[in-house]
Amino acid sequence: MPAAAVMEDHVIRYQCDDGRNVEVTLKGTERAALKINGAVAELRAVRAASGAKYESADKGLVFWSKGGEATIETMAAAGRKIRMTCGQLAKE
Repeated sequence: MPAAAVMEDHVIRYQCDDGRNVEVTLKGTERAALKINGAVAELRAVRAASGAKYESADKGLVFWSKGGEATIETMAAAGRKIRMTCGQLAKE
């Protein structure tokens, strides 16, 4: 019986409209790690109408991408939602 295929992590880097650089590590098809401002958040895949979408367990952080663009939403103080639009950087 053949061994199950092992998917390697896939790292994608983005620059957001506020100047921040973020890094997303896709861990197979069900999980991702989002590195922003030096902190890493673990996300899980959720249903998306189009593209790939991931969110934190508390749903306070959402990352979704399609093609070379991504959107990050997070909750700030007092329940205010912050949205960043990001473009994929060229591979090094």
